[in-house]
Order: sequence, then C-alpha cells, then structure tokens
Amino acid sequence: TYIRTCTKYGSVVWDPHQNYLIDKLEKVQNQSARFVLNDYELGASVTNMKHALHWEKLSERRKLFRMKFLDDIYNNRLLINRDVFLHDPFYVSERADHPKKIRPYSCRTDTFAFSFFPKTIEEWNRLPKDVLAANLVF
Repeated sequence: TYIRTCTKYGSVVWDPHQNYLIDKLEKVQNQSARFVLNDYELGASVTNMKHALHWEKLSERRKLFRMKFLDDIYNNRLLINRDVFLHDPFYVSERADHPKKIRPYSCRTDTFAFSFFPKTIEEWNRLPKDVLAANLVF
C-alpha cells in the first residue's frame, strides 16, 4: 500500500510514453501480483493473477489520475492557478466538442508533447460530452 500511495502522486507528472519504460513499470506490478498471491510458478498467468486481484493496468491508472488532476485544476479544487495553464480554445464545435474543451498546447519536442499538460489536455478534449456533463469520470 505504501509503494502504490507514493507512486500514485508521482505518476501524475511522470507518465512515460516510451514502451520500454511502460513495460518496466508493468513488470513491477507483475512481480507484486506474484508476491501477493505467493505464486512463483513459471507457467502461472500473471494476467489472471492481476484479474483475480482486481488490478487494472498501471497505464490506465496513471491516465485516470492525470485526468482527475486536470479536472481538479479545471474546477479550482487545487491551489494551482488554472488561468496560467489552461486557456479557452479558439473554437468550440457544438457537434464535436464538449463545453469544457481546453486549448491544446503547441509542442515542438516530444519531451514537452508527452508531458502532463499537453498529453492530458489532448485526452481531455477527446472525452465524450456526456462523460464530462455527468461527471462520470471523476
């Protein structure tokens, strides 16, 4: 519980996009599942173990935490000035966009493009209208 708690908050700002780093993080969870269930058999399915433990993929957890954190900033639930980081879009389509759309960042490097704000805002803007309207995500 302690490790998950510490990494949960760090995952908001450090969510790797490189597959080899994502795989390394998943490997830690796989080893944890084996430890929790005390099943080190070579042929045992780690996927089934994680399913039995009701553990979702860490990449999905990180995405959810990023979205929740952005929602907290958007709705002024944190001591982070939203006006500094979140700007109104130039155009909102009634048909394709939701009313909480945020202007995406322009990125020239992958380092910035895959950092918290650009990456999460892109995902936020792709959410369906009904999800944000009903607060189903958070």
